[in-house]
Amino acid sequence: MDSRSSPPPHRSGQGAILEWLAAAHARAEQTLRGIQDPAEAEAIARRLRKLVLRFGCSTDRIHYRDAFLDDFTHTDWARMRIFRLDEHPAGLLERGKGTVDLVHTELCTLHLDPSQHLPEQLVVQTLFADGVVRYRISRPGPGRPEPAQPALELLAARDEIVPDSGDAMTWMVSDFGMQMTLSRRVPDQIRAALGAFLERLGNQAGLGVARLCDQAVFAIHPGGPRIIDQLAEHLGLAPEQVRASNAILREHGNMSSATLPHVWRAILADPAVPDGTPVVALAFGPGLTIAGAVLRKRG
Repeated sequence: MDSRSSPPPHRSGQGAILEWLAAAHARAEQTLRGIQDPAEAEAIARRLRKLVLRFGCSTDRIHYRDAFLDDFTHTDWARMRIFRLDEHPAGLLERGKGTVDLVHTELCTLHLDPSQHLPEQLVVQTLFADGVVRYRISRPGPGRPEPAQPALELLAARDEIVPDSGDAMTWMVSDFGMQMTLSRRVPDQIRAALGAFLERLGNQAGLGVARLCDQAVFAIHPGGPRIIDQLAEHLGLAPEQVRASNAILREHGNMSSATLPHVWRAILADPAVPDGTPVVALAFGPGLTIAGAVLRKRG
């Protein structure tokens, strides 16, 4: 077997990691409870160290642990990249003040199986394509600069499972790879459930359904042309309100999770969509699940 491994740069003995975990749990508990008294803090540290050493995997079974972050090599909490436990008991990401890059990598063509000739498989095989996209998410706050480029502000998000739709769309492991099944009833089931879903989503964003359908641009995940066409007709949308979804489907195909970010990019780059325009993002997946978000174009 030709195999290569690139180990993480930071290696610590298991004993040191156990002590680090005990200290981290103690610091998180102190921050959570706002403890200032040294005696009480010490009591918490002793109790949590005892728990970690009792239940943690022992040094005779694991000798070393590797990590890509150097956080685990010290307990200078102010210098931590993730585990800034002096500021929040769960660390930097949970604290919500960091910036996160998300990358979607979809290699859908790896799952194309020419031995499957059923009509539903032919539909699937003629829709899906590969796609990769990266975007950045950050939370605005004091001292944080406004985005230098057009961006989307998140106003609300939710997802729901359509009742009695478990067999409408599936994504299963087969002998060849991942295999999707897609019922012809999917557009009808989504259409039947969408009105109530949009009402709840719009209420979260403080915008009514009528206003969204009248003013918003819709970023509909182009699972196929029938999805876009039927939902646009059902909601009374003008062609320009779904222009980006149709354009991405036409130019790239269905790239699974990478598709909607491409639609967002097209909306942000479109000068015909002015600053402040609401954007309704809708996606659908196994379950049958409806996921949606209300965003606002900025810049």
